Amino acid sequence: LHPDTIIEPYEQTLKTAGAVAKQQWAIRVHGQMAEAGLLQPGVVFLWLAGRDYQCDLARLLTRYEQRDPMAGMRFGPRLKWLNQQLHI
Repeated sequence: LHPDTIIEPYEQTLKTAGAVAKQQWAIRVHGQMAEAGLLQPGVVFLWLAGRDYQCDLARLLTRYEQRDPMAGMRFGPRLKWLNQQLHI
């Protein structure tokens, strides 16, 4: 998402979604990224989402550099890390 993009509140999570639902979500998001012009040479994707959101989408983005500064962190430590980044 662009930092200025406002999204509707939602009450869904991929954490409890099945494998097919996660794959469908990744395909849909990948298509939205293409429509937004984000799939360009030299683009670097920064992951701020957990494994459930990252896994299938990351496979669709293998031709691009991807960085995950919170790799391996659980939810609580992720929130702490993100809050610390706000104050750097």
